[in-house]
Amino acid sequence: HRNPAGAASRWPARLSDAAPATRVEPTSPIKGVVTAPSTTLVLATANPNKVAELVELLADLPVDVVGRPDYVAEVEETGTTFAANADLKAVAVARAVGCWALADDSGFETDALDGVPGVRSARFAADLMASGDLTDADLVASTASTTLPRTTAAGPDTVDEANRRALAVMLGRRPNDVDRARFRCALSLADPAGDVRLRSEGVVEGRVITAGRGTLGFGYDPMFVPDDGDGATFAEMSRSAKAAISHRGRALAALVEAMESTGWPGGSDTRE
Repeated sequence: HRNPAGAASRWPARLSDAAPATRVEPTSPIKGVVTAPSTTLVLATANPNKVAELVELLADLPVDVVGRPDYVAEVEETGTTFAANADLKAVAVARAVGCWALADDSGFETDALDGVPGVRSARFAADLMASGDLTDADLVASTASTTLPRTTAAGPDTVDEANRRALAVMLGRRPNDVDRARFRCALSLADPAGDVRLRSEGVVEGRVITAGRGTLGFGYDPMFVPDDGDGATFAEMSRSAKAAISHRGRALAALVEAMESTGWPGGSDTRE
């Protein structure tokens, strides 16, 4: 995916809306490290949904945006925070391919469950099954979040569906009136040497519902109603409407503005 240099940027306008929920952190100057591979930005994820979102959101940068090559092994996410996991992935992929790498680590947090699923969002059902806190029967019985992809009589037929059902089960075990929730995204940008140069974070607040709605998006999207929307879940929004207010869109808006201010990938960074 290649974008022309000098193309008009849409990021500052989006950033003005996203600013209250974003943070960007320069970790070290970018100057002096731009080499030939700088025209390629590798996304340190194999998740096709995330790749599609990130490619669209990065459309204004004059770089080739590509997904993680098949020969690069999946990075084990051993960090206890989203930022730590994003760093791990960005560093590993940048070193493996010798190009700039952008890593995303994101997840869903619910106040009723003290922030769970959090950093284990992608493995929530599997973790609960492994610990014995959830059974196949629990998942089959949970029909609260049955949204597309369709489920089968034998149980959920996708990891996303299993995670949604698991969350509905766990929320049901702790009945209360607390429905506050949020999506959080951490991004890390590493240079070809594997040094993290920029980090950003985006958060979108809202509420969790156990009866999922919508067939778009992925992950916990059918179960989240953002405060900044019109009452629709993320899974009921078009990709562009979601990107304008989402955690990933906000984090990337902040990161891209910082990248553009340095002249990346071909300019210099004069900040100390």
